[in-house]
Amino acid sequence: MEEKLSKKLRKYYRNIRSLLICDKEEKDKILSDLKSDIDAKIDEGAVRSMNDVTDIFGFPDDIASDYQGKDVTSLRRTRRIIKKSIIIAASIIILVAVIYVATEIIIDISEGPGYYTVDLSVD
Repeated sequence: MEEKLSKKLRKYYRNIRSLLICDKEEKDKILSDLKSDIDAKIDEGAVRSMNDVTDIFGFPDDIASDYQGKDVTSLRRTRRIIKKSIIIAASIIILVAVIYVATEIIIDISEGPGYYTVDLSVD
């Protein structure tokens, strides 16, 4: 297999892996099966370029959707929304904590130094 096709196939497999929404073992199994099928087609001479690969096997989002039986783009969108929501919630919590600490410091400063007197006289 020529180097140019090999690089494009690695990118193709990476794209499929990123689109699959399952655990690592399942991703590895799916990609292993797909690689075996593509290698067999390369050995037969049916695949000489990435166009041949996409004509025979499909584009990464099609493959991921076929394996999962779901629309991968909507699943990815849902995952993205959940991640953004978590980031926003964490940011708000951090902001509230910073504001709270800052107001406590300002209140302590405004109350003065808070000197204490110690009686050192001996009875």
